[in-house]
Amino acid sequence: MDRTHVLQFRIAGMDCTEEVAALRQAVGPVVGGDDRLSFDILNRRLTVDAGGATVAPSAIMEAVARTGMRAEPWTDDKDHASAAGSSAWNRSLVWTSLSGSFLLSALLLQAALAWHLVSGFPLEVAERSFLAASILCGLRLVAPKAIRAARWLRPDMNLLMSIAVIGAIIIGEYLEAASVAFLFALAETLEAWSIRRA
Repeated sequence: MDRTHVLQFRIAGMDCTEEVAALRQAVGPVVGGDDRLSFDILNRRLTVDAGGATVAPSAIMEAVARTGMRAEPWTDDKDHASAAGSSAWNRSLVWTSLSGSFLLSALLLQAALAWHLVSGFPLEVAERSFLAASILCGLRLVAPKAIRAARWLRPDMNLLMSIAVIGAIIIGEYLEAASVAFLFALAETLEAWSIRRA
């Protein structure tokens, strides 16, 4: 491999093979084929072998941006990489914690209503509000990936989970929708944690 034509980028948002597939589809045509791309998911690194051709880094960064991810030139700065990983982990943890907290609040309120410990119309509205907040916080991690999958016509687990949540809302099963949103957000958070630990 001719090192003078090798470009490397740190990709914010590249966590699994679904993102790799989207990047192959978006960046491949810019660099002359997806066989010129290699990926290191653990380090969120994209390596491009331009193969003697001149490819502007800005063109690659624009192609990555069209997928909903962000590219920046690779540096061996471990502090920067660690900060980027910690930031993604912290965001995941916050949204998942909020989703779980709202879900737990709704469950406690639902139990109190079911056991007739409390009653009243405003409490039922509060329960639905907690469930709606849980759904929104849980989908905050999944929705961008689901939208990206739908836009690229590459259905993945994020899109399927989002459809399941929307379906549960349509049929009036708000507790199930909130539970699915929280559990999938938890799975995303655990995945981010495992990548960070690796």
